[in-house]
Amino acid sequence: MKYQERLERNLRLYYIRGIFERRPYLPIITIYTTTVSGVTLTQIGIIAAISAFVSLVVEVPSGYLSDKFGHKKSLLLGSFLMVLSAFSYVVWQNFFGASTGLVVFWTGAAFHSGTLQAFVHETLRELGQDDDFAIIEARERRLAMMGNIILVALVPLTYKLSPVAPFILGAFIHACAFVLYAFMTTPKAAHQEVVDGIADGFFALISKVKDRKEIIIFIFLGIVTAAGNRLPHFRELYFQEIGVPLWFFGFVLSITGIVTIIFTYGAVYVKKIKPIIFYGIDFMALGIASILIGLISQPVVGVVIFVLFGGYRRVRSIVIHAHLLDNCPTKRLKATYLSMYEFFSALAGIWLPLLLGYAIGYFGLQGGYLTFGIIFFIIVLPMYLIIYRNTHK
Repeated sequence: MKYQERLERNLRLYYIRGIFERRPYLPIITIYTTTVSGVTLTQIGIIAAISAFVSLVVEVPSGYLSDKFGHKKSLLLGSFLMVLSAFSYVVWQNFFGASTGLVVFWTGAAFHSGTLQAFVHETLRELGQDDDFAIIEARERRLAMMGNIILVALVPLTYKLSPVAPFILGAFIHACAFVLYAFMTTPKAAHQEVVDGIADGFFALISKVKDRKEIIIFIFLGIVTAAGNRLPHFRELYFQEIGVPLWFFGFVLSITGIVTIIFTYGAVYVKKIKPIIFYGIDFMALGIASILIGLISQPVVGVVIFVLFGGYRRVRSIVIHAHLLDNCPTKRLKATYLSMYEFFSALAGIWLPLLLGYAIGYFGLQGGYLTFGIIFFIIVLPMYLIIYRNTHK
């Protein structure tokens, strides 16, 4: 097979692997760990905190190691760790197994974070299709979402056969992604850059980011991303409070998946919006959504808000990754550069849930969402104005 054909195959494999990358056993983890593994709710909170800390610590170093030793090796390592993560629940049915499963999974995810986007970007650059990144990402997201909806619906059903069956199947599914990565071809330009060494160096990249006053952009994007990720955590409780029938909860997730697929078709057009304008629209959308959740008690409207926001939240990352890759100051450290964004997202992901949880505990569910939205605007609006001023100097 010719080199160009192998690169084109990279894209086809990239589409397929998205189906096998996510955890199809995710819906039954809490049930399994509390009933089979004997983990308490308090210990689940401890596990979540430990995994968040590990993800934070590993994020940037994993991106740099990926750039230094090769993106394909990093992708293979990440998938291998995900396979081990699923087996941890089977081998150790206790607190150790539950914590190991989560920590190892997020460590593997850190080796994929930024690296995968950089690998695809390099492939497109070799093919002369640099401007198609958003199109490729949106197409992958659609196929992955459709495939994942099926897997998440079917794999948990095997829990009735055996509590460990979903995790064994999950390990097999992650192994499929590992095999697909093994058949991918490293772009020559990226390979040459790794072989020649990273002349810029990690600290040189940090210096460039500092000189370009981009740290505040990463902090800003990290806070907005973390807030968007945490907003749905009390979704089901909110639905209960406004009177949404319990049997409808599952349909909300399915509808959100369908809306996400529809939204991906618009990602390429949203990408054409200038970054500074998009960032403004992005944080406004999140803040307004939180405030509306706090103000609206009508069941249909409440569901629509969460469905629309859920679909948008999963697509916004396509646009952000595309903008960051276009703006990356070095060709050699793309994964490291993207990992900075993921690092600040993980950092904000530690304290923002505490803020939202405290607000809800003090003001009630809807009052908490309203308060969170107002505080969110107070925090990020000044940051956005600083970024806007720096951009228009």
